[in-house]
Amino acid sequence: MTGVLEVRERGLRLHHELVNRDSGELAATFVHEAELQDRETRAARPFPAGLAERAQASTVAWPEHGQPRTVDLSTLPSHLTLEEARKRNLEMRKPRTITEDTCDADGFHDASFGPELVWGGEPLHDRGFQPLHEAADGRKFGWATLESRHTTLATPRVGTRIQSFSAEVQIARKTSYRHSWVFDLESGTLLCVSSTVNLAFDIGARKSIEIPHRVRTNLEADYHPDLAATASS
Repeated sequence: MTGVLEVRERGLRLHHELVNRDSGELAATFVHEAELQDRETRAARPFPAGLAERAQASTVAWPEHGQPRTVDLSTLPSHLTLEEARKRNLEMRKPRTITEDTCDADGFHDASFGPELVWGGEPLHDRGFQPLHEAADGRKFGWATLESRHTTLATPRVGTRIQSFSAEVQIARKTSYRHSWVFDLESGTLLCVSSTVNLAFDIGARKSIEIPHRVRTNLEADYHPDLAATASS
């Protein structure tokens, strides 16, 4: 199911549901916010005449099961400056250059490579995301993403030098909440902000577990709870 949640002056907020076609079981929900942009500059443009009215006719109520529990979609994570991110030693990836293979025909970074903007490139100081871990008792466990958000603030072009930074902002018994920021290294412009709520998940038993002590210690080394504060979107 897809429907329009809200019609804005220069964009739409959409609700999507991913459902198992055989069982009818709901697998995931998504909220996408999109705006019409000028192809050459990527500047926001107003809707053509009549489009907003047609979209308004397709609005749906936002179902309770599709609303986030942790990530607040009405706000954005704190807008760090590049200087502050460096001062806190939040570097997660080595500096790298946007290449043609992740850009569209106009040379802008393709939105379908959104997560790659954050997680692409080479990890720095062993801070790369590790999908699987081994607990002290030999059990294999990984991270199940419960909620995530990716917000593009400025679209980089081919040749732009970027770097990713990240911090844990909440650590609970079974879950962690991480913010990531990507900057243009030449201008200092904040390009995107990404947030992820992860659940420690026993691969064999197919159930959640408490975060093991060793892994929790590693998370706490990147813990900056004051960065959980938000800014108006």
